Amino acid sequence: MRIGVDMDGVLANFTPKLVKFHNFVYRLNHPTSGYTVYDLTKAWNCSQTEVVKRIHDFYRSDLFKTIKPVKDAKKGMHYLSKKHDLVLITSRPYFIEQLSITWLDNNFPGHFKKIVHTNQVTQSHEKKKKSEVCKEEKIDLMIDDALEFAVDCATAGIKVLLFDAIWNQEKNLHQNITRIFGWKNIRQHL
Repeated sequence: MRIGVDMDGVLANFTPKLVKFHNFVYRLNHPTSGYTVYDLTKAWNCSQTEVVKRIHDFYRSDLFKTIKPVKDAKKGMHYLSKKHDLVLITSRPYFIEQLSITWLDNNFPGHFKKIVHTNQVTQSHEKKKKSEVCKEEKIDLMIDDALEFAVDCATAGIKVLLFDAIWNQEKNLHQNITRIFGWKNIRQHL
């Protein structure tokens, strides 16, 4: 099987470091467990342009370089990479591609056949939908934590395993989406 794997929230424990950075810079006290909404314009009460600026500031920070893998991700990826072809499909912007590759080489060496940045977290018009990448890469299954990307893929006919998170608690999921509760739960669905 050819499996697409998201990076932030699935492999990289991104949100706690982002919240910590945002709290420090803007003198806030948001819980590092995450936001109840995926849309940071609502969580941070600012424009999309400002959200992208703040995330890009985080990408350039030293704290960004300290992100650790999600619990059990290394074991899960080891299991998947033995039996399946894996393609990393991340919404990260192009300008941090080398940082992403270095992080993956340090934490998940040799697991991916290809790495694709969709450039979603940017003001650029050069963005690609994850469903488009999945079609191009002949992905049978996508693993993601962002409901909007999961729905995009599911609507395009791609099966999705949705990592359970506080920001994706939709009750009525698309028929192609299955909620999973972490890497230990992944074997049951493959």
